Amino acid sequence: MRPPNIYSHFLRLALAAALLFSAPTLRAQQNADVINKLISDFQGIENSWSDAINTHNQYELENVLNTSFVGISADGKVTNRDQQVAAMYISKNSPSILTQRVLTVSEYAGADGANIAIVSGTYILKTKDGHDVDDERGLFTHIYLHGRTTWTCIHSQRTIIINQLLPKTKLPATPKH
Repeated sequence: MRPPNIYSHFLRLALAAALLFSAPTLRAQQNADVINKLISDFQGIENSWSDAINTHNQYELENVLNTSFVGISADGKVTNRDQQVAAMYISKNSPSILTQRVLTVSEYAGADGANIAIVSGTYILKTKDGHDVDDERGLFTHIYLHGRTTWTCIHSQRTIIINQLLPKTKLPATPKH
């Protein structure tokens, strides 16, 4: 019987170590790729939502919002999908520009097979009424339900960033010594 070759044993050990230590790196890279894809996919949905508001496109807005949609605006007003669509027609005389940027997406699978995604990000809503322009900046949280082949929003919550609420004041001049 031949003694084992020390080099082949060392080679197997090195190969096993390389595979063992590279697995977490590969998994982390795969997870990052999945997260980036989710963010990209939901950014596309948020862009469709913004485009629908900006162009007063009822059909596009109805494709994004679920029939059971509930939205809570930054000032606490609660609306459903039909009220969101109607608001587009009421506000045609005061155009608004909505921009939304997705920061995080968390996806969950329910026991019944329904998929839910929680999307958080920032938004800027510019509205013009006559000569006045209102620039609202804040954070949003949207909850999406995956049905058949598409994601639709079932809940929206907006929060104004706090420095938008505080009046701008000048700091007192510091005395020179």
